[in-house]
Amino acid sequence: MDRRFFGNWKTIVVIHKSFKYNTNNLYPISQRSIYSKVEPIDKDVSNVEIIVPWGKIAGKLWGNDKSKQPILALHGWQDNAATFDNLIPLIKKHEPILAIDLPGHGLSSWLPQGQIYLEINYILLISRLKKHFGWKKVKLLTHSLSSQICFCYAALYSDETDFVISFDHLKPFSTTIQNYKHTLPRNINQFLMTEEMENKPPVYKKEELIKKWIQSTCKSLTVNACEILMTRGVTEMSDGTVYINRDPRLRISPFYTCWSHEQLKEMAGYIKCPYLIIQSDKEMYVEDLKYYYDIVDILKKSSNDCQYYFIPGTHHIHLTNAEALVTVINSFLEKHNK
Repeated sequence: MDRRFFGNWKTIVVIHKSFKYNTNNLYPISQRSIYSKVEPIDKDVSNVEIIVPWGKIAGKLWGNDKSKQPILALHGWQDNAATFDNLIPLIKKHEPILAIDLPGHGLSSWLPQGQIYLEINYILLISRLKKHFGWKKVKLLTHSLSSQICFCYAALYSDETDFVISFDHLKPFSTTIQNYKHTLPRNINQFLMTEEMENKPPVYKKEELIKKWIQSTCKSLTVNACEILMTRGVTEMSDGTVYINRDPRLRISPFYTCWSHEQLKEMAGYIKCPYLIIQSDKEMYVEDLKYYYDIVDILKKSSNDCQYYFIPGTHHIHLTNAEALVTVINSFLEKHNK
């Protein structure tokens, strides 16, 4: 065995000589193939898995062109990669597109016990995937929570973001220390209570869960949309009942960072990449829409091609009425997805 020292921590890492090691990261090359698992669904679509330190990231890959970098599609809070099932076949000429289940969602591994699903976890995940695949820049197709996360990513990594397509939500919610003082302790208390709850998930009849799901999204979802999300979002028992796959910790509001509006405006000024913004449901916001439009105005100046469209529909328009989005998405991708 070799004993090598990494960094200033003087941590001894024991390495078997039989392993080929990449000294730029601490994963054996044998474990870092592009996909650790590929299961074809049909000739153009596959379920895939990617090894990460806490388990796996599961995803769905459309397209077989290995010479072209995939667009990375990221879903909203408590959804999963199936949220893009109706849209991606309509923009097929722009494949490959890799839609993933975020940690704790769908078929991806949950974070270790004791951990909170912080915004930084998702920003780190994008960077991790970029490094794993060897991409110079990332191409992002996003909805809701992921739109907020990718706004931050595009600002922080302005030279490493190729373009962003954002559905409905755009940025993290603007807040104040006064609001933060109220919401963060509440979220932490809810988190600690969730840890004490019974680990066995509740079981539902499919019809019962669909009704509950539609109500919880203020009727943003339809029965068909729920059935699509259930292909990755639930596990079916032998008696036909189902339970939800996602981590119970995801029931807690996913916002833990205190971004003031002034900070978000400054962050928007750092975004240079092309940005397609599609807004559909103006009722699905917890803040005054003037904050949203402030950021749009800044992006129109900072981005080298910011396009904003209001296309009426529900918060899940990309799933419930994907046809309404195709023209503007295809036009944007034909220009920027090189």
